[in-house]
Amino acid sequence: MTYTDNGDGSFTFTKTLGEEPKESKPDREKDMTMMKGMVGDVTWDYEINFPMNILDIQSNHGKVDFKGKKVTWSVPLAEFVGGTSTLTVKLGTVGRMESSPKRQTVILKNGKRIYGEVVNMTKTHCLVIVEKKRERIERDNIKSIEF
Repeated sequence: MTYTDNGDGSFTFTKTLGEEPKESKPDREKDMTMMKGMVGDVTWDYEINFPMNILDIQSNHGKVDFKGKKVTWSVPLAEFVGGTSTLTVKLGTVGRMESSPKRQTVILKNGKRIYGEVVNMTKTHCLVIVEKKRERIERDNIKSIEF
């Protein structure tokens, strides 16, 4: 695994998929469209564990997710057929990027909306974390939950 030293205590890792076309032909566009149609639902999944904290992640295509020091990058093949897709991860020994918690909207029967992370549900109660506070809501008062 190759890293670029940024000189400020951080490092950058870059992974590029695909390659730019070497020549441009009028028929090439038609060929690329046909090829993209053939690989429409196929994704290329890349998972990597880094030895340092993740400070920033950027990708020009696909979906990027991370947990701790592990990054998962999922790119539809059609995104880089006839071109490139690049993942750039900035790493460091201090600080780290915080993953955003999964947020749901709890809609109560009285119309009130509660935005937070649903962490537990029982037959009688629902536990939601809202801005570092736990709210216990009776299930009878809940109209719906949007995930």
